[in-house]
This record gives sequence, structure tokens and C-alpha cells, in this order.
Amino acid sequence: MSVTPVLQEERFSPFVRVTMRIWVKSYRSILALISPFFDLLVRLLIAQAILRSGLVKLGDWDTAVNLARFEYPVSWMAPETAALIGVLIEIVAPILLLFGLFTRFAAFSILTLLAVSQIEYVAVDLNLWLIAILGWYVLRGAGAFSFDRAASAGLGGSALPFARPMMRLFGWLTDCGAPVWLMILRFWIAATLLGSAGILSLSEESKFLPLNSFAGLGATAATILAILSIVGLLVPVTGLLLILSLSTLAVMGLHPDLSLYPMLVFGLLILFGSGYMSIDRLASRWLESN
Repeated sequence: MSVTPVLQEERFSPFVRVTMRIWVKSYRSILALISPFFDLLVRLLIAQAILRSGLVKLGDWDTAVNLARFEYPVSWMAPETAALIGVLIEIVAPILLLFGLFTRFAAFSILTLLAVSQIEYVAVDLNLWLIAILGWYVLRGAGAFSFDRAASAGLGGSALPFARPMMRLFGWLTDCGAPVWLMILRFWIAATLLGSAGILSLSEESKFLPLNSFAGLGATAATILAILSIVGLLVPVTGLLLILSLSTLAVMGLHPDLSLYPMLVFGLLILFGSGYMSIDRLASRWLESN
């Protein structure tokens, strides 16, 4: 008879093991209750921002074409075509995103538009934070309050061509791709923190890191938060500390240009975890096995 299971069971008293499991389950239940409302709020905020931009351009088409021709020309596309595609994306995709209909495709189209703007035009932190959020929706899809989620059960058993393979692909992206994105977000935030602290020397990479968003955050605090993000230790606490730190800087007037979107990215990490390659994930599995 193997004694290994017995030894594992004797590491903690039954009271400690049961208590830890109850705390973990309660914490996950609370997050599961909050996450659909947070998901809806995020989709609403992104949709209104992108839709507003599209309506402004649609209301003054000549200006939209001139912007595409002179301000942010796309070298491989005619200005009229670029303006038309941009306006269509900025009007149709946000509406789909808001209602959670074809969410992954809507998020990908907006993400592509923002990526082109970031690379071809002026690099701004806002685009990067929006891309970070939209990448999450490309991989995970919308939450419970969405048409996609309501139709998923029926499509999974549908006889429509490609319906079942597509739903299996979406399920795989949600289960495997979304944790990868959370991991990437952790490393990306850590690199930005280390860059703002002066520890990483950045040149061309700076257009892909929202360095200005962490302006005013001390080097020591940035380094500690970066290390916690890299190893994936207490990621929900790290996310809360980032929100509190940046909010405090904004209230004190030390960071007047801070937007809401970094807070939404930190909220994703708080609610959905650290993803792969993290101490938090290992600790969670260890608790479940003991």
C-alpha cells in the first residue's frame, strides 16, 4: 500500500484544508457573480468610445477623407477606401460588441484598426490599452449578458455547416487562448513598469508600451509591482494596487492624462486571474489537490 496519499493528507489538519477550500470556492463564486456585469460595463465603455469617433467622421465625410489622406495615411490603401473601411468598423463593430453579437469578429476588427493607427500614425497609450482589452474579447468572447452566449448552446448542437467546428474552436480559444492572453498582459504590464522605472532601456519598443500611463509612479513601487506581475504572485492584489496607485496620482493632479482603460485591464486580471506560468495558478492547483 502506498503511503504517499496518507502523507499528503497529513500535511494539514482537516479543519485547515476544509477552511482553505471554502475560502477559495467563496472567492471564485464572488468573482463569477461580478464578472458578467464587469464584462458588460467594459463592452459598453469601449463601444461608446469607438462609436462616437465613427459618428463624428460620418457626419463630416470630407474631413474623414482628408484625415485619411494627410493625417494618418495608410501607404497600401487609397484614402477614400481607408476612410470608408475605418468608418464602417467604427460604427458597426461597436454595436456588435455592445450586444455581444459576433463579439470575437467585432473585437478583432476594432483591434486591427487601432493597431494600424498605432503603427502608421501617432503612437498613443489609449490605443494600446484598448488593444489589450479587445485581444481578451477576441480570445474569450463576451460574457453571460450577450447574444453570443445565448446562442452558443444551440449552435453547438446545430446541423448548420461549420457550426460545430466553429463552436469547438471558440471553446478552445476560451479555455486555452484566454489564459495565454492574461499571461501576456502580465508580462506586458511588467515590461512597461520596468521601462517607466528606468530599469529597461527601450527605444523602438516604446511605441508598444504605455509608458506614459505610469508617469509619476515611483521606481521602487514600479519595480515591486513588475516583479509580482512577472511571477504571477497575488495578481488580484497587484491589480488593486495598480488601480489605487494610478487613481491616487490622478487625484493629486500628478497624472492628469490618466484614462479609465488601464483600470479595465487591471480589472481583467483581478477577476479572471493570472493565466499560465504564475505562482497563483500553481497555488490554486495545489489547494485543489490537498
